[in-house]
Amino acid sequence: MHGALLFAATCGNLIYPCDSTSQVTVSAGGQLSIMRRAHRSARGEELAADLSAAFEQAARQASKNVTGELLRSFRVCTPCQHFERLGEQHDGGYLTCMDDLKRGSLVEVLSVGVEHRDKWSEDTAELLHVPVMQLDCTVDRGSSCERCQFFRRCLRRSDGGPDAFAGRSWTLEEALNHTMPHGNHVADRSLLMKMDIEGGEWTILSTADIHLLRKFRQLVVEFHSIGDESQHQQYLEAMRRLAGAGFTVAHLHGNNFAGEFVKGTDHIPDVLEVTFVSGQDHKQHCRSDEVVLPQDSSNNPWGENLRLAHLT
Repeated sequence: MHGALLFAATCGNLIYPCDSTSQVTVSAGGQLSIMRRAHRSARGEELAADLSAAFEQAARQASKNVTGELLRSFRVCTPCQHFERLGEQHDGGYLTCMDDLKRGSLVEVLSVGVEHRDKWSEDTAELLHVPVMQLDCTVDRGSSCERCQFFRRCLRRSDGGPDAFAGRSWTLEEALNHTMPHGNHVADRSLLMKMDIEGGEWTILSTADIHLLRKFRQLVVEFHSIGDESQHQQYLEAMRRLAGAGFTVAHLHGNNFAGEFVKGTDHIPDVLEVTFVSGQDHKQHCRSDEVVLPQDSSNNPWGENLRLAHLT
């Protein structure tokens, strides 16, 4: 449900008898307000209460539908025959699908969120023989591998909204323009990006230009705070944009430094590493259950393992 739904009940109509106009508004978040400008009959008050209850129920159903679609968007729908774990053995390691990746097949790699050492950048540069551009404005250096270059910049949303790193951030388009000789004119499906930025991924992906997202062949993203239902509309917009750019989910892995989100019979880790691949014209059969691969490893080796995601 986008924006607000507006209903007006006017004197003489079939909603209830009155001598002036009443306006009922239901917001996307389920809040309801009724503006009354005159007295009305007891019967009218009763019908207004019924109407309010109906609107509240509709708002709750709309919210449930958003959450349901969001959870289903994380189902694995694309098979991958060969995964490689790049990065650390535990936290900081991510699975990449190697089916359509080989040395020289990519123009550049973006590693967004690196701390002081990003072994993922080092492994990717070595394995694929490709330059890796590291972006992080919260540290003063990245990995010093031969093909790695560090930029003290964070990514920000592309719609001009609030920027937590004003003066130290680029949009995705600006990042491509600053880090590549041909800027955002690079060919579609010629880039790879890993993104782990502690929650900032949602606003970046939900506002990114779909044409820019198509520049990437594969995305590896760690999503945070999946259980925050107040943000599910924005989260869903991010997943819809990825789908619109031709991405499908190839792998899930829950981060056991966090807990899980439960909705009805569905449950999913609250922090989730997701490998997206492109180029699939049609989704294969989508799996409702997360599958553990030999390359998977607990983020917290001393912590309890999470239940595997179940998404109906």
